[in-house]
Amino acid sequence: MSTMEKPKVSNPKEMLEVITSENEFLKQVITLSTGSIVLLCSLMEKFTAKATHNISLRLSLVLFALATVTSLVTFLFGGWLSALTKGEDIKASVEDSYFWGVIAAFTFFFSGIASLTIFGWNNF
Repeated sequence: MSTMEKPKVSNPKEMLEVITSENEFLKQVITLSTGSIVLLCSLMEKFTAKATHNISLRLSLVLFALATVTSLVTFLFGGWLSALTKGEDIKASVEDSYFWGVIAAFTFFFSGIASLTIFGWNNF
């Protein structure tokens, strides 16, 4: 099993539990990303007054926005999927696309954190 393979879940009820836990993760990513965007936008003027490397700050805003949008779309997709199946068999292609949505949201969020860290290292 490679590092990016999703765990195999055969029971549909177990799959709904996996989707529920992934939804909880996505809610946290949405909350943290939007909070980061609000905080950065409100303090942008103070951050950029004497700063060099402003591109990494702007990049982090874009990445946090992408994390928010990706999480929201995946979250809504998961809710739609849960309501549609009601514990019945979930097709593997739908399951895979949901899994990759969670991975994309995770990647965008932590890339935004890394970009913000680079901005901090270069300026403070």
